Amino acid sequence: MLDRVTTVDLVARAIDRVFSSDGRVRGRTIYLPEDLLRIGEAMARRAGDPERFTCQGFHTTSVIQSKMRQLLETDPVPVIEPIAELAVTGSCTLEALDGSSSIEVECDLESLALDLEARLCDEQSIMRKGFRDAAGQLYDLIVMQALLNKKAEGEAYTLAYRQRPSVGIQTTGEVVVKGFRELAGREDTVAEGTSLSIEDAVSVCKITEGNADGLIVDASLSQSAELKPIHSPVELVERARVYREFTKRPVQIPVYINRLLTPEASGNGHDLHMITALYDKNSELFFCQSHWGLLTDSRLNGIEPQDLYQAMVFQSRTDGIAEPYDEVPPDKRAIDTVFPVKPRDWSVKLMDLKKEAAWLNEQEQRAMSTSFGQARHQYREDYCAWQDARIQHLEMFGEAIPFDKPEPKRPG
Repeated sequence: MLDRVTTVDLVARAIDRVFSSDGRVRGRTIYLPEDLLRIGEAMARRAGDPERFTCQGFHTTSVIQSKMRQLLETDPVPVIEPIAELAVTGSCTLEALDGSSSIEVECDLESLALDLEARLCDEQSIMRKGFRDAAGQLYDLIVMQALLNKKAEGEAYTLAYRQRPSVGIQTTGEVVVKGFRELAGREDTVAEGTSLSIEDAVSVCKITEGNADGLIVDASLSQSAELKPIHSPVELVERARVYREFTKRPVQIPVYINRLLTPEASGNGHDLHMITALYDKNSELFFCQSHWGLLTDSRLNGIEPQDLYQAMVFQSRTDGIAEPYDEVPPDKRAIDTVFPVKPRDWSVKLMDLKKEAAWLNEQEQRAMSTSFGQARHQYREDYCAWQDARIQHLEMFGEAIPFDKPEPKRPG
């Protein structure tokens, strides 16, 4: 762990690197100056107050966002520096906290462009509603692609994580695609959303922290000896306490979030969600973070160990219509599942955020129908074309011949 002065200096340098960028990534203009400002501000917010600003929005990435929350608590530099590197170059190196692994990551170029939430969110919508900001989007891309690189090692195929604007209100716009090393151009979509299981969560822990000591799983979800699954609230308290004393970080816990938020609610077994939790020795209660904003987290403060443990235990369907995906074993079920699980079986909060995402999309569509909105859209296209032309001119002629094409004027 770096000392505080060095940490602040390195985080500031990473943010400045983003602010100083021209927005071009691998030869293409991806970011406008206002986009770079959003990325830098999001990096600063998360590094300064990870508890309030580490949120996942309408995305299936609680495994990655909860891990990000853990690391930012004590070691923001290994999180912030790769984000800056990715925003500037389109690739980065993801190193485990203990130095046990190092993975080179190159992300899909179009997925680097800021999505709807990252462009439109502000501090209040992040804190209260749980929208995901620009830093969260880029870190999701980094860790997910690093995980897929590990999965595809030695295989005849490649795996890539892509994020596009969602074309349907029941999708997040995230997909995992498989490419074939011997068949250039052929790709198959193999997953909607991140589709991460408990086993994948362990892999995420290893490539970011170096071990899975901070992940606590009940024995009904996994029998992995590596995870040391627990069997009681007493073991839950002990594991959370020891990890906190050793690392100063909260633990990650997969829970059935509907039961945790509403204990009397009937279960369906498909609302697994990864939270972070701190155990307070004085009150003997858990204080949890859902990564869905303070409005949700207010219902997760001061939870009895017994109640938290009950939400960790596997539950089969007790309500609704039986579906083929009910036969999937607990350890193979996706955390924050979407497709092919039907929306009625999603976690309630994920459904709420789907509505928020649809509202954001509606607001943008309305703005685009106005003359000012159309002017802003045209400005983005004109600016990207101007920036590309300017860079090409400088590469060919340097400063010897001035580039005399005027910069497009910002509307309004």
